[in-house]
Parts: sequence; structure tokens; C-alpha cells
Amino acid sequence: MSRSRGASGLLAVFGICVLLAVLAAPVGAHSVLVASDPASDALVESPPSQILLTFSEEVEATGDAVRLLDPSGDEVEGITSAARATTVRAALPALAEDGSYTVTWAAVSADGHPIRGSYLFHLRERTLDQPASTVESGTPWSATLLRALGATIAIAGLVWVLACSFLRRRPRARWVPVLVGSVLGLVGAVVAVGDAGADGLGVVLDTTSGRMGVVAVVVSAVGLVVSWIPRVAQVELAIAAAATVAVAAQGHAVSLPPVARSLGLTVAHVVAAVAWATTLVWLDRRSRTAPPGELGATVVALSPWGIGAVVVLAVSGSLLVLERVPFDELLDATYGRLALVKVAFLAVAVALAARSRWSIAPALTADDASDDEADDDASVRRLRSSVRVEVVVLALALAAGSLLAQVSPPEDAGAVPTGGEFVQRASFGDGEVELTVAPGRRGTNEMHVTALGPDGALMPGIDDLRLSLTLPAEDVGPLEPPMQRITTGHSVSYAEIPLAGRWTIEVTARPSKFEELRATFTVPIGE
Repeated sequence: MSRSRGASGLLAVFGICVLLAVLAAPVGAHSVLVASDPASDALVESPPSQILLTFSEEVEATGDAVRLLDPSGDEVEGITSAARATTVRAALPALAEDGSYTVTWAAVSADGHPIRGSYLFHLRERTLDQPASTVESGTPWSATLLRALGATIAIAGLVWVLACSFLRRRPRARWVPVLVGSVLGLVGAVVAVGDAGADGLGVVLDTTSGRMGVVAVVVSAVGLVVSWIPRVAQVELAIAAAATVAVAAQGHAVSLPPVARSLGLTVAHVVAAVAWATTLVWLDRRSRTAPPGELGATVVALSPWGIGAVVVLAVSGSLLVLERVPFDELLDATYGRLALVKVAFLAVAVALAARSRWSIAPALTADDASDDEADDDASVRRLRSSVRVEVVVLALALAAGSLLAQVSPPEDAGAVPTGGEFVQRASFGDGEVELTVAPGRRGTNEMHVTALGPDGALMPGIDDLRLSLTLPAEDVGPLEPPMQRITTGHSVSYAEIPLAGRWTIEVTARPSKFEELRATFTVPIGE
């Protein structure tokens, strides 16, 4: 195969992947619990008929997503859950025993990762200070391993498929690793839900990440069928490009805000890695038959592709990590440390690529002009050794990246607020509004809003005070907790704040049909 044909093929793959990335609209986001009814630590006088959980984005859940333990710690039977859009609802039987009830819940976010939690509510009296059963949020290690292993195998398989296409080799089983890796990733998503049956699979298929996993399986199966059809090389390239995007558009890529940027950077990162690895495999195969001078010229000709891939890998990878963990906190979290390991592997690969371009390639060209076959063979062996080591190092970086996609970044990375009770006033029409938030911690907060006139008395005509909460750093909100009117000019809300950070809280009121009062506060919420 000529160098121009190989370059044209790589360009086609890049173009198709970019087009598919643009067309793959990100529709998911990472969900957090924002409200519950009964609320966390609420004291209720009559038995609730249902548990209603509200999330910041759409979620999916199995039939046993909500469990209830009575004050004795025994599970209340006969509860069935159902998810709809941003809510999970569970109907309750009649609760006869007074005391503290433990609610444990589980749901699946758009990225296919499970989110879980537990809290107490109290029926007429408090008998517990802590939930009888606590649930930690996170993905089982087996699911993380399956998904990371699946992504690694699938991407390595795509490299082999593309390399075979450019080398005009058509082994029948070349699509098998892609299919196996895609299936492993889908199985890992089901394991993450915690239900290996049809119910768990149904939940996965309702998430954005899960649907992309199914697309990866279907596309790779189509590739396997097409691989048996002669003279369809261009079709196979298009299928490989679609599979690359489908594998990349899973996990954090479709969940961490801003989703559009996260998806675009992830797809660009994976495409660059696949293109670079494909070039290395192709170069290794060419080194077995091509004369030294031609090999040297090939390395020089492919250098712009390699440098371009390195730039895309470095920029996209750095932006993805630094958006999730600040630079000075990289060593403080598993996500950051794993990212540094990946960067180290990439740095070694870059050093090897530079050595091939500026040290080995000129020697190959010089050897081709001489008659010493021993020198020729030695230079070719040096190139082949360097390329193979580079492939191994890049594979290790790929494995680290696949694992990184399954490890959750720290939710509070970079957070500087300490929390605590917040009391502040701001201009509100011709008067002021006072906002009090207590305890100023993640979870349920009591928020008092008091509108005061110029004379310091309660502002007349203010009966519809409203709150809107957003967390810009995490792209959460706006959340609009229900308000309870205490008296004219004074209302209270028991708002569930899911994350620590600097929240923007906007207070609004309409004293008349044609007038709206508005004030904005920045409230630090701690752990």
C-alpha cells in the first residue's frame, strides 16, 4: 500500500469520526438527588402514602430501587418503585409503628453509573439518629473492571481492524475483539445496576451511556458480517469510525457537565489514540518488507500525523482531567493519580516517537545510500523495536484511560466553601431581603426569606417569595424548592442541597402583576 493511500485512509477515518461526534447529540447528564418527600430527617405526624425522590436530571431505576426499614430495622414488604423522568416514586403500605424509618434508594444516571443513598424520616417520634442501613454511592469494582477491560479490548480491536484495512489484509476474525470488548462493556453496565436480569438490562437501555453501549455492540456485529464480504474496504472504514465514536461516547463523556464539551473532547481523544496506534501497527508491518530508505521516508511523512495526534491527545486529555480535578489537587484523589499515570505513559510514547523521527529515520535514509547490509538491518531493527515499545506504552496509556473513564472524579474537588449558617441581606426594591440558610451543609437546609421595607418592618404585599438554586461549577440547577408562607413578607423552605460548593441562590417576588423584585446571593455550602 502506498503512503498516500494510507494517509488518505486515515484522513477518511478522522473525518467520519468528527462528523459522527457532531451528530451524536449529548442528551444525558450526571444526576444527583435534590429533594425527597418525606424529606431527610423530617418529623411527620401522619404515615406517608409514598416516597418521592427528585433528581437533578433524568434517572432510571429497577422495581426495588427504594427500600424502607421500620424502626426495628426490619424491611417493610410490598414496596414497588418506578422511575419517570427526574423522579422515582414508591407507593407505601400503611405504616403503623411510630419511630424512625430508614429509606435506602438506588438509581442509574445517564452515564450508566449507579447513584445510591439513605436517609431517615420520623413518624411522630425520633428513635434513631442514623439510618439503620447505610448505602454508599459508587460502582462495584467488578463492573468498573468489566467496563474498563471492555473499552480497552474494543479500542485495541479497532486499531487492528484499521491496520488490516490499510495493509490490505483481511483476516476473518479481525472484528471479534471489537465485538467481545463491546459486549463486556455492556455486561459491566448491567452489573453496575445491581440486577443481572432483564430488569437491570432494561434500566441500562434507558440510559444514554447504555444505549451507546448497545450501538457499539450492534455496529461491531455489523463489522463482523461485513468483514466476510469482499471489496468493501471503504464501508468497513465507516463502520470502524462509527464503532470508535460509540465506544468513546460512554461513561463520563455523556454525564459530566458541560456534556457537549465533555463528549467532544472524549471522542477527539479516543480518535487520536486510535489513529496514532493504527499508524504504529502499520509502520511495524511495513518495516518487515520495505527497504531502509523507504522506511525512513515513511517515518518522516507520517510525522505530521503523529504530532497532530499527540497534540490532540495532550490537549483533550489535559482539559478533561483539569475540568474535573484542579491541578493542585491531582495527587489527592484516585482520579487525579490515575490521570497522572496515563500522562506519564503518553510522555514516554511521545519521547519514543521523537526518537524515531529525529534519530532513527535519518539513519535509515543514510543506510539506504550505503552498501552495508548489516547497518541497514541494524537500523531497521532499531525502528521496529522503538515502534513496538511505543505500541506497548500507548496500550498501557489506553488501559489507564479506559479505567479513568469509569472512576468518578471527586465531587468536591476544588471546593473552597466551609459551610456553616449563612445570613445576609441584599437590596430588594426600595427595601431589603434577608436570606438565612442553616446549617449550610450538604443535605436538608432550612432557608428563611424575609422581605423588609424601608422602615425595617415586613414588606407588605409580598406573599409569593420564591427561591432558585444553581451550582454553576457543576452545572446543577436551577432547583426550585417549595416555599411555605409564614406571614406576609416571610417564607421558609426546607431545601435538599445535594452537593457542596458555592451555590447561587436567587430570591424573587411579585408584589404586583407588573413588578418583580429580585436579589441574588452566593452561599457557601460545605460537607
